[in-house]
Formats: sequence, structure tokens, C-alpha cells
Amino acid sequence: MGLHDITNINFFSLAISDLVSALSLVLIMITNNTDIELPSGASIDEITHVTSFILYANSAIAGFITTILSMERCLCIVAPLTVKKVVTGKRIVVLTSIFVAYEMVFVGLLIGKTGPPYVGKSPYRALYLLCSYSVISLICFVIISVSTVFLIIRLKQSLSWRKKTSTAPAGQATSNKEAKATRCVIFICMLFILSFFPNLFVIIFASVYPTFSLWNPYFTRLAYILCYVSFMSQAISVSTNVIVYYTSSSRYRQIFRSLFPCFKEEK
Repeated sequence: MGLHDITNINFFSLAISDLVSALSLVLIMITNNTDIELPSGASIDEITHVTSFILYANSAIAGFITTILSMERCLCIVAPLTVKKVVTGKRIVVLTSIFVAYEMVFVGLLIGKTGPPYVGKSPYRALYLLCSYSVISLICFVIISVSTVFLIIRLKQSLSWRKKTSTAPAGQATSNKEAKATRCVIFICMLFILSFFPNLFVIIFASVYPTFSLWNPYFTRLAYILCYVSFMSQAISVSTNVIVYYTSSSRYRQIFRSLFPCFKEEK
């Protein structure tokens, strides 16, 4: 579909993030349910912990990209004439690259500074996860929630205004294209909000009870349940974004069917 459009760049970045999250979740589920030792003598649980660090970082990256998506759509409604000058593809790529590099630094610190072995609760791990995941994810959650409500409220108003001012067929086509893009972003944002709720509960619960962890015998069962629900909700989120793309974009459907002949419609 090309990377000339800002929305396509964000969707492409989010698709890569979804793929990394999906592979990480699969690896975590396999290693977490396998009781073997690595050739080095270490437990396979170490792979689970390292992969979870990558998953946390990638979740923050997905939240950051979704935030950019929602803010860009809001600017398209508030300032449609200046948004293309302020938000450019090059700036989006630079911002996303900087944020990915920021998260990778903390992944390196989590792997190198806190282990192995990754057993017990480390103060360094808590600090690194706070800076790389919890705080950033909460900020993104708030921004995405507010911008999604704003997009839903303004969508009908914007469509009504465009219909009144766009008398030419080309203007009407542009209006329909913008409306479809806005709806797609709204669905993506809503998926992020719903999938982040279990993580939000964990963050709030851990703030109230700092001793909350998998290694605390009083919270072990609850922690495992919350982690499982969080992983499942995230798995559903990263797996259903493609459905949103497919149902929201006719061009995406056309290219998807050309790549996968089994999905072509019978004439």
C-alpha cells in the first residue's frame, strides 16, 4: 500500500509491533509450560523472563504508536489545513525510532543489570519497568482515551461540515476517505483501551500494595491470574487489528485478496 501516507506509516509500525508481541506471547506460553533445562544448565524460565522484558517494551511502543495515530486524527479534525505541515512522515519515523531506541536501552538494562538468574523481585527491575512501561503506558492510555472520546464526538460533526462544504465529487471522496480512516483509528484505539485494562489494574494494585509480585506467596495465585488475563487480552488485541484493517479499508482488502488468492470473492 506504500508508505507515503502518515496513517499508513503508523499502521505499518503498529503491524510490526503486533507481530513482535504475538511471537513473544507464543514463546512465553511455550517456555512457561515447559520444565526443562537449557544446555548451560539454567532453567528455561530465564527465556520467559527475557521475552517478557521484550513484550513489556513492545507494549509501550504499541501504545506510543497508537497515541500518535489518535493525535494525528484529532489534528486532522481540529486543524485539517495545517496538519500535513506539522505532522510529516519523516517526523513520525524519527519520533518512533527514538522511542524504540529508548525502549531497547531499558531492555538491555533489564537483561544485563537484573540477571540472570531472573528470580525474585529486584529494585532495579521495578525501576526500569516503571520508566519504560508503567508510566509511559499510563500516559498513553490517558491520551488515547481522551482523544478517542473526542474523535467519536467530533466525527459526526466533521462529516456533516464536510458534506455541506464539499460540493464537488472529489471533495466528497476525500471526506469519505477521511471518515473511514478516522473510524479505523477509533477501532484501533478502543482495542488498545480494552486490552490495557488488565495491565491498568495490575499497575494500580501494585501501587497500592508495593509487595505485590509473583514471588510474594500471599499474591502468587492472584498475580498469575492477572498476568494470564493480561497476556490473553494483549494476544486478542494484536490478533484482531488485522481484522480492523480488512473491514475498514477497501484498498487493504483488495491488496490482501491479491496476495492471498484463497480469500478472493467468487464472481
